[in-house]
Amino acid sequence: MSNWSIYLDKNFSQSYGIQQAFDFDQEQAAISSGTSLLDEFLPEGGWPACELSEVVCDHYETGLQLLLPLLAKANAEDRWITMVSPPANLNQSLFEYYGIDMSKVLLIHPKNAVDDKITMNNALKNGKSDIVIFWTRKLGTRFLAQWRKSVKQGSCAGVIIHEKGNPHSSRSVALTIKAKSEQENVLLACEKKYGIQQKPKSEIVLPRVCEKNIANRQRQTAIQLELIN
Repeated sequence: MSNWSIYLDKNFSQSYGIQQAFDFDQEQAAISSGTSLLDEFLPEGGWPACELSEVVCDHYETGLQLLLPLLAKANAEDRWITMVSPPANLNQSLFEYYGIDMSKVLLIHPKNAVDDKITMNNALKNGKSDIVIFWTRKLGTRFLAQWRKSVKQGSCAGVIIHEKGNPHSSRSVALTIKAKSEQENVLLACEKKYGIQQKPKSEIVLPRVCEKNIANRQRQTAIQLELIN
């Protein structure tokens, strides 16, 4: 184990001022996605609680778009969010659009591909975060069995976002979702649940927050500030 991983595991809460997270009930099947339309689409009525989910997408921002309502809801409830290996060009405007307080979002950038897998495991099991999101270009199966134990130990929800699907990974995750951006929408398909192909294959179209939406929101905020002043 690297020095960075040991440091994270032992000093996570002291270093970042994070208190013990709100534990999800181990018997709780799911946590709300933040939108009723997506809750109705997901098999358990939300994202699996105390389990791993994977989002296979065409671009990292597509996966983020899917999770933003969940993050906004968690943020409003003072729940801690950890992001492991997020893209360097993470679109901060999207977080602002949803009113997410970034002081309650921990961004961790491990040094290499081995460190990021160990860091993800520590973030899942230490009980300091309610939602842990991990970005990777390609998901292997080596760490998944351990991550599944760790997510239950930490009583959190773990989501893996990656661009290249692995046919073997879905055997270790509770839910596999495929997401693709199409102009102003995100097309979702529920592929597998614990490795079992979902039949009939279900799909849904959700609105995507684009630059036009962000610009309109910023314009409205500026007008409101002018009225106040």
